[in-house]
Amino acid sequence: MKILITYYSETGNTEKIAESIGEGITKESPTIKQIKDVDINSLNNYELVFFGSPTQANGLPSVAKKFLKACSEDASCKFAIFSTHGSSESSGYSSFFKAVNKILGKKNITVVDQFDSVGELKNEQVIQMLRSAMPDMIDNMINNSKGRPNANDLDKAKEFGKQVIEKLSAKAQL
Repeated sequence: MKILITYYSETGNTEKIAESIGEGITKESPTIKQIKDVDINSLNNYELVFFGSPTQANGLPSVAKKFLKACSEDASCKFAIFSTHGSSESSGYSSFFKAVNKILGKKNITVVDQFDSVGELKNEQVIQMLRSAMPDMIDNMINNSKGRPNANDLDKAKEFGKQVIEKLSAKAQL
């Protein structure tokens, strides 16, 4: 199976998750590239594309949205999506997945799975925006995100990569 893992990362959190997903795919040799280095017309050369980005303002950064919108409507590859976010384990990132699924769904591109991980809040501009939008929560968010993604998060990313491949291999054998 020909696999691409592509990502947009501002602080390195999403890049760490992308690399860990690649480590979890042991029977294949995935190509790992930042989205800025991917020729959008080459996606049909892959059977599976892992696409990742940080969650910003509960959605997609413009760079990631532009990449997805440029995907061909006749793309034959499947997507697995992943995100990093500075919010708690249970909130703040579902709008990201809804946005990605909506864009890809309009292009009839199948999304086979999704994964998220907490990443350390490092972007000062984002921190200041959050500080003004939710002053009572930002300090807790910063503290909860320190050192993330950690070893446990990276192990979960490896397992995600492995499970997606196993799922698609099982379907192919049917």
